Amino acid sequence: MASGKAKPGDDRLVVEKAKPTTEPAATAKPAVAVAGKYVVQVGAFSSESRANAAAKSVGGTVSKAGNLWRVRIGPFASDADARGALGTAKAKGFRDAVVQRDR
Repeated sequence: MASGKAKPGDDRLVVEKAKPTTEPAATAKPAVAVAGKYVVQVGAFSSESRANAAAKSVGGTVSKAGNLWRVRIGPFASDADARGALGTAKAKGFRDAVVQRDR
């Protein structure tokens, strides 16, 4: 019995040779931090809940600024990228949205 395959009740250990792979191993790329200098300020709200609702509608973030809650989109690496997001914010009804250079 030299077939190389175990049959039920057979106590032999069958080891199959691994087939070589032709695909290269995947390599992990390091995460690149976005170092943008431009943001779109969608609005500033006196109510945190209204700011959260606005941020959700445009995919932005909320941060506290004094007595107000600021809603921003970004950061963006270029003014052109920020202007694209500005168009999106204005299309969603935030007509006072502006591009700001982050300091």
